[in-house]
Amino acid sequence: MRKIISIDVGFGSTKVVFNEGSSLRQEKFPTAIAPIPSSNHFNNNFYKEDKHFHFEGQLYIVGEAAKADAIVTTSYEFLYKYSPLILYYIIEKYNIDYSNAVFALGLPLSYYINDKINEISNRLKNFTVNDIEISIDVKMLVQGVGCLFDYLSTNQSNVKNGIVVDIGYNTIEFIVIQNGKVKKADSRGLVKKGMNMLIVKLQQEIQSKYDLELTEHEAVSALENESINLYGKKIQLKEDISKLKKWYTDTVIQNLIGMYDDKIKKSDIIIVAGGGAYHLKDYLPERYSNITYIPAYSEFSNARGFFYIMQNQINSKGQ
Repeated sequence: MRKIISIDVGFGSTKVVFNEGSSLRQEKFPTAIAPIPSSNHFNNNFYKEDKHFHFEGQLYIVGEAAKADAIVTTSYEFLYKYSPLILYYIIEKYNIDYSNAVFALGLPLSYYINDKINEISNRLKNFTVNDIEISIDVKMLVQGVGCLFDYLSTNQSNVKNGIVVDIGYNTIEFIVIQNGKVKKADSRGLVKKGMNMLIVKLQQEIQSKYDLELTEHEAVSALENESINLYGKKIQLKEDISKLKKWYTDTVIQNLIGMYDDKIKKSDIIIVAGGGAYHLKDYLPERYSNITYIPAYSEFSNARGFFYIMQNQINSKGQ
């Protein structure tokens, strides 16, 4: 059987799921890419020990090492330009044999149009990093739909009527299920309504209170750790972050109600997934408690769903 590598390139972090023996391996790293200035190297001897990547005439560092100097990631142009570099990083980091593999990647619903699907697919079929030519088989899927298939793969009950709320870093995908099928016409993707709203507020709060400027990736770490380090001292942010999470949850719920109030009342389930699900789960309205489902390791929900979609397709074709 062909190897499946499913990838959710989020604007905050990239999630990777692939089969390793009889189990699924789930990995993630910051979607952080930073160019290395020419002043940082001389005759190929680098002052930094971080792994570097030569891509389209420029040297970069990727992942955790790039967080402090990372390029801002909240745009389609970022995905288009740097997806090949991210795929190469994945192949090398996890030692993936891609010779008989299929790569399943997600696009936000708002970007999932023929022009952009073809544009990114063609760019990813053949690319070069570190003078190594890579040719892969790539399939583009819709973010949010992966979360639905992740749910269906681990639960016995089908979904007759429901909504997927997939909260990413830059986007929120609202996927509507009606009579057991995804209703594309009613599904929506909201750009710049994802967790970046919360991150920007947190950056502003820290700047105002502590005169400390954080990059978006540093602010993500502050959110996850509920603290920052200032002059060697750990500053707790739990109270401030709790208020921001409640504010952001209210914002998401108002968007949900504004678009789908009647559908919510008729829903069997609301699947709240993506990295943002962690931060909303304690602040969701009580009236939704009977129908809300949050998957374990919810940030991997799309990538797991993409894996199951491709697995079903490959099995049906006997590949």
